Amino acid sequence: MALQAGPSVVGLQSFTGDTYLFSCSGTIVEFFEESTMIVTVANLVKCPDAVEVANNLKISVYLLQDNKTLEGHLLYHDFFHNICVIQVQSPFHLPGKRFSSNVVAVNFDKICSRDVVTLGRSKDNRALLITTGKIIPKSCKFDCDELLVSTCRISKVEVGGPLMDFDGNFIGMNYYHAKETPFVPSFIVLKCLQQFKLFGAVIRPWLGLRVRTLHAEGSTAHEKMQTDFHGATGVVIEKIEDFSSAKESGLNEGDIINQVNGVYISNAAELGGILLDITTTQLMDGGYNYLDCLENHVNIEILIKVSNAKRICYKMLLKLLNVLITAASLVCISNPEPIIVKTYARGELKHEEWFACEFSSRESSASSTLLGPLTF
Repeated sequence: MALQAGPSVVGLQSFTGDTYLFSCSGTIVEFFEESTMIVTVANLVKCPDAVEVANNLKISVYLLQDNKTLEGHLLYHDFFHNICVIQVQSPFHLPGKRFSSNVVAVNFDKICSRDVVTLGRSKDNRALLITTGKIIPKSCKFDCDELLVSTCRISKVEVGGPLMDFDGNFIGMNYYHAKETPFVPSFIVLKCLQQFKLFGAVIRPWLGLRVRTLHAEGSTAHEKMQTDFHGATGVVIEKIEDFSSAKESGLNEGDIINQVNGVYISNAAELGGILLDITTTQLMDGGYNYLDCLENHVNIEILIKVSNAKRICYKMLLKLLNVLITAASLVCISNPEPIIVKTYARGELKHEEWFACEFSSRESSASSTLLGPLTF
């Protein structure tokens, strides 16, 4: 199965001018019709000392086919999810693979195989690099909540390569850690590719929440929370940022989010995917574009169902204009319009509060031994 998928896996290397920058793996994807596209990590194009694209960027793509090396060109990138798309012009057909849209593989409420294989390609001898392991219910140490973890142990040149299940489906893209392999689920990759294609950037609402999946608590802690919270599933609110709509809405650290806009969630990755879907739908329905987001023309409305040990209730977050753009550079919208928090009871508006706030971006830092999404 790995050998059949192997021709879609490439090696990549980048330079800034004549200075070496980064080496990794990538996947030729069946998503863009116009030319051959490769999905990999944005570390490939990131400046070593700043969260921006490196100057005078040169990218080499190493293929299995005839040991060819092609020139690559950066088309899209998103530093939050650490994903980029590289375009190549090939004189012959390059076989592509689709990332799976199935969420079952990372849903620990479902019974299915957790056996996985990582794929990468060496740029030196073009060998296919294969490692086996299992997806485990564990929180990743990176700041991107959507990441999951497998027990595979990969080298740094395998970063950006696909994670495959034993049915041959690409279910994630791999990052690097010395002891295990964090990965972003394939359905998140697909949603990012969709926004790249529609808007030229990944656009997501910023709620001011850090969450962790209930399953990542460990079996004993998870069993206790299931008892305390009457069998609730979802994600636990770990941290709420000051001056965020989540803070002003009355959400509390320790609450469990198990529904967003009426859709049940089982983990942080599903929450991130729903937020991307909400943004895509509202931008499409409203006819907005990337510039509208920058100029504060977009409203995002989200309904969250929250559980805690004493109550089950709904919180309405009217998230006005605080849309976080993760495109050519990390931009946090400043001077937003007021946030309106409305409280409803039995379908009737009972209370309305207006809050004014200002957000500022935070500088990112990346460890030399941790290759994953960059925080901000």
